[in-house]
Amino acid sequence: MYRHQQAEQIPVAVFPWHQPFYGEPILPSQIFQENKPLYSVVFLINPFTMRKRLNMPSNYLRSFRFAIGLTLTLLVTLAVENHIVGRRLVAGEQGSQNSNGSQGKNALPTDYPQTERPVPAFSLIDQHGKPFSEQNFKGQVTFLTFAYSHCTTVCPILVHNVLEAQKRLRAAGGLNAEVRAVFITIDPWRDTPGTLLKRVKSWGMTERSYLLSGKISNVENILKEFNVPAKRDLKTGEIGHPSLVMVIDKRGRIAYSFLSPSVDWLMTASERASP
Repeated sequence: MYRHQQAEQIPVAVFPWHQPFYGEPILPSQIFQENKPLYSVVFLINPFTMRKRLNMPSNYLRSFRFAIGLTLTLLVTLAVENHIVGRRLVAGEQGSQNSNGSQGKNALPTDYPQTERPVPAFSLIDQHGKPFSEQNFKGQVTFLTFAYSHCTTVCPILVHNVLEAQKRLRAAGGLNAEVRAVFITIDPWRDTPGTLLKRVKSWGMTERSYLLSGKISNVENILKEFNVPAKRDLKTGEIGHPSLVMVIDKRGRIAYSFLSPSVDWLMTASERASP
């Protein structure tokens, strides 16, 4: 029979369903009144007591005990999983606290190569129908990336990380509180200038974020100037491309180029790119 002492060795709160088993019952509400880690709750039933009370035949008792044992096994498994997942969540929170400092294990290395490449000349249209060129990069740090609205692979996390870094920098204040986020579409066939405003809203972009598009030939030339490889499937319209993000400094020069950067890397890079 499953022992109470054994149950205490794993992160499971064990208490009886009725009084004759380990004393007085404990209500579930009592557990959550205290500030303790999340535990899975297992109700143990004494099958012999239940047989006596319900006048249960022995063959029913064996089936009943098997069912109880199976249930306990599943509950204990869930309890252990809860414990493991909880530890991972705590570790993730601790890692995120090393947001843009250099102490975290996953922080942007201090020797990561920084460049001063000029942004190629270009001219596109933003979601408001206004022209946007390389001259707009001057005066404020900018996150520049390349994505498209119908993308379901790398774009969602790419867009999220860029906007999340922008959001955190604004909340923190300081020199980069007004950092901009610029997205150049790699799908001018569907992301036409007339559809950009709708795309901006679906991505949750702020007033200091811009989605750019233009003529197909113009966008294709700009992607080549920025060395962004993109291959379009003529049947589906899907486009294979890297999750590239560039950090443009206030002088309008490319300070950093990343592939799939984290939010913390972008925040740190924006600080280092500020003169």
